[in-house]
Amino acid sequence: MEKLADVIRKNKNLICESLHIGYANWDDLLERIERQERIQRQDYADEKIWTFLVGCAYAMQSLKGTSRLAQLLIESDIPVETKGWFEVLPLSPREREGSTHLDLAFGNIGIREGTQSGIELGNGKHNWISFVECKWYSDIANSVCYDKHRNQLARVIENAVFFSKGDKFAQQIHVTLVTPEVFKSHPAKSRLYCYKFADYMDHAAIVQDITSSFLPHRRDYPDLNDRLNSLHLHWVSYETLFKHFPDSILKQPLLEFEKLFNGTRNKQMSKNDC
Repeated sequence: MEKLADVIRKNKNLICESLHIGYANWDDLLERIERQERIQRQDYADEKIWTFLVGCAYAMQSLKGTSRLAQLLIESDIPVETKGWFEVLPLSPREREGSTHLDLAFGNIGIREGTQSGIELGNGKHNWISFVECKWYSDIANSVCYDKHRNQLARVIENAVFFSKGDKFAQQIHVTLVTPEVFKSHPAKSRLYCYKFADYMDHAAIVQDITSSFLPHRRDYPDLNDRLNSLHLHWVSYETLFKHFPDSILKQPLLEFEKLFNGTRNKQMSKNDC
């Protein structure tokens, strides 16, 4: 079977038609995949590469594929086809915070003028967005440089609800957490995001965490409670995304890579392991 990195390299043009590569470096991504194919670590934990591979798998079917990925991530139909945006930077609504690093985004999105990776709300008629935060073994950051009480999930949510272009804001907002299934279904909550995701199903908890930040807003924004009425939260596993890989010449190499190197499938210890 042809090496995974080689198949991706040969299909770069097709992939990039519907998967915008932001601040990530294409050559570096392929070098990391090639390194893993040589070393063959059984428990591969590079979440950027796992997310990139997911994006590539669906982009092999152009907009049809990236739109299917968006549907899986928001757990519902989408109003119009969408490209995927990998490693992009919405401008934070807070002063003293740089642009927020997003793993994936979908929906009515455009490039901020003068940037390759900066994004803003697009000009499309269907005003919806999906911001995606992906974790493998890492947890959400529990602070930012200027506010030690501001967690990463709250920051992504605030970026999503105030994502705009001028005075135009998204009408439907989705924020999705993607992790290995073992952290989603295991009864022991070993990550901060397990607790925060559960808390944030109640919008009062989101309001409490967002409004507690002392960092001033860059401008006047609409009322937070009103914006949260448009918010939908989702938690989707990488395994669900792997399961629905569309048919393409990339599918089998990807599934073989996942079978060999997804060590999270074997993280349940037996008595003999203790």
